[in-house]
Amino acid sequence: MGEAIETPVGRMNYDIVFHDCSDRIVAGVAKTGASLHYWQFIRSQDNYRIRFLSTFMGNRIPVELLPQPIEGTALNYYAPDLKMLTLAIKHSPTVIDIRVFHHGKSHVHIQLIQGGDRKAELSPHHSLSNSCRGFPIE
Repeated sequence: MGEAIETPVGRMNYDIVFHDCSDRIVAGVAKTGASLHYWQFIRSQDNYRIRFLSTFMGNRIPVELLPQPIEGTALNYYAPDLKMLTLAIKHSPTVIDIRVFHHGKSHVHIQLIQGGDRKAELSPHHSLSNSCRGFPIE
């Protein structure tokens, strides 16, 4: 269960279900109303890189985010191909807190809370096959 508590258009639901896609990838999809957000966490050696795709305005090109050295309690990421974008993730056993920055300024703040077993309520975009695909079907 999640909520984007800060966005350019105000608060919105941000439910996402994460799936183990392979031994190296964990993925999920959130539906914002204006777009789908595909998140893939890809394990490489002792850390994760992130592949993120927002389908906003018909976009089909994912952004790759690479880990930065850990400072404090957040996992920090940067996009080498999109210099304006950075990300900070804090997590505990029950909460994941994601902050997206554009040019160092807060752009989006997402809080995800472990929701237990709500499989009966899941929308089609939350499916394992959709999450693990990592991009929308044309």
